[in-house]
Formats: sequence, structure tokens, C-alpha cells
Amino acid sequence: MFGIWFTLWFAIHQYGILNLWWAADDYSCWDKSIRQLWDGGLYHGRPLCGMLYWLYHITPPDEFGIGFLTIKFLQGALHALAGALVTLGLTRHFNLKIALLATAPFQIWAFHYETTLWWAGSMYPVAAILSLGGVLLAIKAVEDNSWKLALPAAIFCGLSVLSNQAAGITGLVLWVLLSSLRLGKNEVTVKTLFLEALNIGGGYLLGSILSITLMTLNHYPRFESATSISERFNFWKQMITRLWFHQPFFSPALLTSNLLLFGSIFVGVIIQAITSSQKNPFKRGIPLIAFILIWFLPFLSSLVISSPFISARILYAGPLIITAGIAISALIEPKKIRTLILTAITITTLASTVFNGWTARDIAQDCVYTYNRDIETLHEIESVAQQNGATRVLFLRFGEAKAMNLNPYGGKYPVPFNPNLSIMLNEWWNYRFLKYYATTVENVDWWHWDDLRKKYQHLGTKLPRTPSIAIYYAPEDNIVIVIPR
Repeated sequence: MFGIWFTLWFAIHQYGILNLWWAADDYSCWDKSIRQLWDGGLYHGRPLCGMLYWLYHITPPDEFGIGFLTIKFLQGALHALAGALVTLGLTRHFNLKIALLATAPFQIWAFHYETTLWWAGSMYPVAAILSLGGVLLAIKAVEDNSWKLALPAAIFCGLSVLSNQAAGITGLVLWVLLSSLRLGKNEVTVKTLFLEALNIGGGYLLGSILSITLMTLNHYPRFESATSISERFNFWKQMITRLWFHQPFFSPALLTSNLLLFGSIFVGVIIQAITSSQKNPFKRGIPLIAFILIWFLPFLSSLVISSPFISARILYAGPLIITAGIAISALIEPKKIRTLILTAITITTLASTVFNGWTARDIAQDCVYTYNRDIETLHEIESVAQQNGATRVLFLRFGEAKAMNLNPYGGKYPVPFNPNLSIMLNEWWNYRFLKYYATTVENVDWWHWDDLRKKYQHLGTKLPRTPSIAIYYAPEDNIVIVIPR
């Protein structure tokens, strides 16, 4: 199972694996010591982040070599392992073919590149592995009546939250799905589920308390902003839309295949509830109730602790909604109907998976392209600076430009769905980018940066809306100004 998912990951993302590129927070992490990375994790309520991010220090930012490849292959292996654990959980109830089919949408979602190619997003699969491992251990612990397994199960669930709150929920989603499958087939008692819930919930509770305590003590702004219920609901609707139906970023083929897949699993889940032989109305509706619940569970922590900005990485567990729909549809009891529905689901899943894979491949190429264009733009900046005898550079923030263009090089997939936001558009990233890549220029000093930014911000309102970056020399202050437009 691991080999299948890892091979597919490499086949789809190989351009982004075998070509040098970095993005966004990567540059910030190089500039920090291991202690600073650890402190940053504490600030975000996930202290284990710093323990993995130290791997940034095994490779220079401008070198394609063993260090770079180690990071990329490790990240792919982490995602493949998370997928293997989902598949393993499903094989408790289905044959391997159904388990692989149900896992495919989780493994091959077009916008998983943030968590499977971008090292700053690597803690998402780590948290998923810990939570999935904890849940599977908890189930085994109750089955074997083994508290030796129950303890590490709770620890893993707690550590998943302390690794990444959004992806730490992955194991809980799988447990809800497996519980509904077992109840629907009369394979488990309520007492068994209660013991599992105590084990799993105890771990999550302790991890969450510690995480929330850290964020509260550090006044983490995203945690403090999550106060409005209506805002949270709108946030959830936006995440669902972004996950499968956000048209500016989806080709017609991908959008159509996603719609057909959703239609087929909705039909399957409803037919399963109607045709179930369960006489107890509650048990008859359990899989359907679980499916509805799983529409919210993957986003639970994001709804609580995140500001309403959607990035692909916080949607990491979202494709498990499709996984749940496929698994529940496989419970349809009349064989002919089950065969018909599963055939439709198989066709639409394969189509969606193929188009998601093609899109992911294009995004990997986009990441490399943007990185290379940033390097080329830096050379242009240094050329303008040398021609005019300047040594300092002022980057205007993208919010100060007329168009606020978040796709300055005309890439196929613009931000905010692309973390590979050009470093030319953010002073926190370009400051470090120049530190590692520039040879003749440096940022204006921080003492004068704000005054100069206010002085020249009007330039951004006079430029045409074209996918590029303007480079302007200001003789009065002898600086080069970089303006996104």
C-alpha cells in the first residue's frame, strides 16, 4: 500500500521533486536557529513543528543535491504513509480494491502540493500519521483488551494536535467512518465504541488543552479571531467550495469529474440508507449521519483556531469526505444495485483522480517556474542597481499596488491557492531571499523602510494591470523600487 501511494506521488510531482525550488516560509526557516524554530512552534500551539523543520539546515537554499532530495522524498513518504494507514483501516471491512479506490481521492488531490512538496507544510502529513496511527492502535487496544496499546494510542492522538491542529483531526475522521461501518454491520457494541472514544478522546483532549494554552499565552492572533459563528459557517462553505469547485483554479474537466463523483457518492450513500436491512431506524441511518458529520470534521480545528484565510494545506483531510462516501456506498446490500453504484463510483473516481493528478503535475511545474522567475527578476534588479550605482532595494507590498496581482509571472495557478506566492510580493520573504541569493544589493534598512514605503506607495496606483513586476529607480533616495502589478 505504501509503495503504491509513494510511486503515484513521485510520478505526479516528479518535476517539482527533481528541480530546485523553494517558496514563502522556506526562506524564513533558513534564517532561524533550531531554538527559534521550536519557539515558533510554541507560538502556534504546535511545538513539534520545530523538531522537523531543523532539516532545513541540511541543505543550502541555492543547492540542488542530496539535502534537497532528502527533504522532498521524506515529505512524499510521509504522505504515502498517511494514505497507507487510511487504506489499512478500510481493509478491516473491505477488500483491498475497494480500500485503495476509497483512499485514492485523499492521496491524489490536485492541491496537496502544499503538504507533499512544500517543506513548510510537511507537518500536516506528520500530524495525520500520528492521529491515524493512534486511532488504529486504540481500536486494536479495545479488541485485545490491552492497555499497553491504549497508552501509546492516546499519546499519538495528543501529539498529532501538537504537530498540526488542522491535520491532527484526520484520525478522528477515520474513526467516525470506521465506527459507522461497524455499527451498520453489527460488528461492534456501543460499549466498545465508548472505550475507544475514551482512549482517542483522552489523547485529543490533552493535546488540545496544551495547544490552546500555548496559543492563549502567546496571544496567537488567528486563535483570538475565531469568535463569530456566522463567520465560521461562511468559512466552512468557502473551504468546501475551494476543495472541489473553485472554478478559477479548476479546469472544466476536473470540475466536471468532481461533480460527477459527488453525484455518484451522494446517490450511493442515500441508497445505502434506504436499502439497509437494519430494522432499527437509528442503526439504519448511522452511515448517513456519519457521512453528514464527516462534511464538518476535517475542518473542525480550522474553524476554531484559524482566521478566515483559506490555503490548500488546511484542507488536507478534506478529501476524506469522498473516502467516506465510497466506503458507505460499498455497504449497499442488494448486490445488483451495489455493483451498479460502485461501477459508477469507480469510473468517476478514476476520472477525478486522473484530472487531479494532471492538475497537481501542472502545479509542480508552476512552483519551479515561479522560483526561476524570481531568480531572473533578482538579476534584473541587480542590473538596474548597478547601472545607477544603487545598493539598496525597496519592495512595495502587493496591497499597495493598483492591481494587487498575486500572479506576477502569469503562472497557470495563481495564489491564494498557490503557496508559491512570489517572494517579490512579501517583505518578510524577499528580505531573506536577498540575503541568500543577492550579490550586490540588500533591502533598505528597517529604520527607514516604513517611511520610504509610504513615500513611494503611490507608484503602485499608476501602473497597468499586467502580469509582471515593475522595477523603478528613485534617484532622490538612490534606491531601486520593486512594484508588483
